[in-house]
Parts: sequence; C-alpha cells; structure tokens
Amino acid sequence: MMRLPFMRAILKHREGDSSALIAYLRSDKPLDWGQRWDIAALFEPKPEVSRRGRPQKKEHRLAASVAKRFYEDWKQYNKHNGITAHGHAREMKDRALEFTACKLHPNWRWIWTGAGERDTALQMMERGKSRRNSG
Repeated sequence: MMRLPFMRAILKHREGDSSALIAYLRSDKPLDWGQRWDIAALFEPKPEVSRRGRPQKKEHRLAASVAKRFYEDWKQYNKHNGITAHGHAREMKDRALEFTACKLHPNWRWIWTGAGERDTALQMMERGKSRRNSG
C-alpha cells in the first residue's frame, strides 16, 4: 500500500500534472529501488523508431497523380478540338508537372526545381495509378 500514492503521482505526472510527484519527492517518505527505477524511466530518452524501407515521397506521388490527371484532361481537350499532339507527350507531361508544382501548389515548387526531384515525379507519372500510389 505504500506504493499507491507514489503510483498515483506518477500517473498524474504522465497526464501532465507534476505537482503530486513533486510533493511526494519533497516529503520524508522513503523511496525503494522500484520507485527509483520509475522516476529514472521518466527521464530516460525515448528510443527513436527506425523507419524501414525507402522514403515514402508522398508529395511526389500526389504531385504526379495531379499532374497525370491534368495531362489526361489536356489530351482529351486536344482530341476533342482536333489538335494533334503526336510526338509531344513528354513535353506535355513536363508542362503538366510544372503547372501542378509551380502554379496549382506553389509549396511543391521544390519538386520542379530540386535536383532529381522532377525526374522522380515524372517517373511516377509514367506508372499506373496503383503502382504510383504503392510507392
């Protein structure tokens, strides 16, 4: 029963209220080895969770999906209006990604201007939707 007030103080501390723990530590009550370990655990740094696999590049996938949709709509518009775009697919995809990254979402500008970032997004545009979203 001697540990019950101490455990309540630890729980309150974890909830954000350290006053009970401070009061317990300033009292004349003795601390056993288990209580000392509990206090030490409060100050130990939490181990970082290591992420396995390659980076997700979520912004690239999202930009590629939006740019791909823009490109497909652009192609349909050209077809509907009798404009031939034969041989211009690569350039149209470049322009679609540039428009998406620089005009629609200015905070994605780094995808267009960053070294290698543009190629990554363009490669994702070439993939099918399920492969583009799977990473």
